[in-house]
Amino acid sequence: MRFLAAIIGVFVFIGAIGYGLSLVTSREHEVIETVEVRVAPEQSPLSGAISDDLLATKLTRPLNFDESVKSPWKWQENEVNISNSVIKLGLDLVDGEKEPVFTKIFPSAAKVREAVAGIEKGEASLIPSASMIFAMGREFDSGVLGALDLALVDGKNDAKIGLVDVVEKIFNKLEKTDQVRTFLAAALEIAGRKVDVFPEEVVRRNIWLNRYRNNRRVASPPVDFYTWNDDLVRAYDVETFLQDEFPKKQWFMAAQLARTLAKEENADLLRQYRYILEAFDLIYLPRRVFTIDDLTNFKLVGDESIMDMFRKRAGMHYRIMFLPPSWRREQIHFAEMLPMGVHAGLDPISELTQRSMIGFISFIPPSGRPGLEQYQAMALDALLAEKPTIESDKVLFTLPYKERLINPFFAVTKKVVDPNRYMQATTWTPTDEAKISPKLRIEPMPMFYLRSARAYNYMFRAASAILGPQSIRDVKRIMPNGQRSEKPLFDDLRAIQRLFYGLYMITCEDLGAAPTFESVDDVNREECYKEATDWLAHAFDSPEARNDDRFISPTIDVRASDKKNGDLLFLTWANLGYQLLKTSSSFVPERGPQIRGTQPGAIWGSPEASKLGESHYLLPILRFKLLELVSRGSLAPKEFREICDKYEGDPDKVAEALLALPPPEIDRSKVEEVTPQEVEASGKKKRQELPEQAAPPKK
Repeated sequence: MRFLAAIIGVFVFIGAIGYGLSLVTSREHEVIETVEVRVAPEQSPLSGAISDDLLATKLTRPLNFDESVKSPWKWQENEVNISNSVIKLGLDLVDGEKEPVFTKIFPSAAKVREAVAGIEKGEASLIPSASMIFAMGREFDSGVLGALDLALVDGKNDAKIGLVDVVEKIFNKLEKTDQVRTFLAAALEIAGRKVDVFPEEVVRRNIWLNRYRNNRRVASPPVDFYTWNDDLVRAYDVETFLQDEFPKKQWFMAAQLARTLAKEENADLLRQYRYILEAFDLIYLPRRVFTIDDLTNFKLVGDESIMDMFRKRAGMHYRIMFLPPSWRREQIHFAEMLPMGVHAGLDPISELTQRSMIGFISFIPPSGRPGLEQYQAMALDALLAEKPTIESDKVLFTLPYKERLINPFFAVTKKVVDPNRYMQATTWTPTDEAKISPKLRIEPMPMFYLRSARAYNYMFRAASAILGPQSIRDVKRIMPNGQRSEKPLFDDLRAIQRLFYGLYMITCEDLGAAPTFESVDDVNREECYKEATDWLAHAFDSPEARNDDRFISPTIDVRASDKKNGDLLFLTWANLGYQLLKTSSSFVPERGPQIRGTQPGAIWGSPEASKLGESHYLLPILRFKLLELVSRGSLAPKEFREICDKYEGDPDKVAEALLALPPPEIDRSKVEEVTPQEVEASGKKKRQELPEQAAPPKK
């Protein structure tokens, strides 16, 4: 199952949010004034529509004092309770010339730790951001899906059903005159399994092979985990080949496959094919294309019958494939938002952010069950939409912090678009331990951590269904170096599930809120909390923290209206690495903490306002950039990272270098597509040709 590598995210979602997606481009503005180099958010999509959070308007639900929700830390030997407290979280601007560490882009979290070793002493604490945690989870996801991919392709599951075996069995059941034999023969050769074809079929098989190897494979090379070892490259090739649509002129080949699978004597083979499709659905639902199985259900015999099927299934793309495509979470976001594609002049991140915040779109499926990527999309949605959550009640965000959440494209710039919005760099002083201030261990985004934990709960169930109860204890996750994890998937998935539940519990504790769980949550609180605290102890020193997190996603859409020298421009986005931010937090005086001594009979009371202080944090966030590529659907990770190194992660220079890459040498023959207009026209034509007595009665 092709896990199209890409965030969060839409970390609008994750970058957007702080976090990991950030399909955002820098807008051109008139330069009003030139100032010293600063690190500051650029003009965001919703600038003017947002402002500092205010307690009077943000706090919509009562916060009651709960004596049982005590903080794990003390202040001057006093117990602390912040169950009815509210904290303020702000973004501090820095002088990039005096503090150059904040202007650099780092390839890994471990490199961030090395760079801030001096700053961290006494002045601020380095804590994981939601986007850093997203990057860690994304790599884990990729390793799991790589393992599932290989198990499904090669039949390493309890059912002993493999994609390549199923393709070969279907090939052997076809009629000798079926032209689709050459398509399956090409797929098998790509998978490394040769089958005998008739002499007259050799040319047609080679046409399929050349079309893939010299066209799609050149434009869209393996990305993300498919580059981790040779077996995954093979899985990528066979799946990508079978995910290519049948052009309209070759629908008859799809019908030949459907006719073969629909035969009564091939019922077990059809069951095995459906097993493969259902495994894809567990990951990539909702499915938006037609497969050969749909044709068997409709008992199709010709093009007109296929048009009938299209008309009866509204909301589907008019495409027929042997395997459905692998929808990445960010693609789900944008398919939901812009079903007709991204057009020239449209700022996709602005559209996505605004529509999610006002509730115009939702990533919670309206009906049916979601797949894993849909679950992950729901987790990212928690970072965007302003809903009644723990963080909405317990945290007031300043305007700069909110702009970062909405527009993750931060810039080191000498341009100021509006002098009235210019803010001076913040001078930090060491945290005054004599004053009481919030103690954060991770960026406080509890709903994101909770939804992610539930997504891993689903991933465990999906992997169990795909592999079976025995194989999930044998198959192991694949690592970026191409080797296997020491633990089987059963243990790995349980551990990361505990980790995210634990991170949720820790951030609830940091905010003074009691964690709440539902029936879907499988939680041993003590084990989950320990898993999270153990991870936090080495979050920046672990092998995962040393991995290079820079990547480029596959294209999200084709900008058909934008051309460069006659070539199509493909819209994509990339993570350029980590950038450090300065953040600060303090208690809102009207909602300060409660303290009491440890002596018997001590009562809770509020400290004087003069005793309230400020704590400082260094937050590494993923830096994303919206990109355009000429006639290519992606770029190999190694080539992309070399470009990032050459230009030291400078977003604009990297974007210019990528746009300047020569188009890949591919066969430019167009695939004939079917449009909704054609389907409707076909239906009208058919109704006009019906005999008078066949027309439906008038009401």
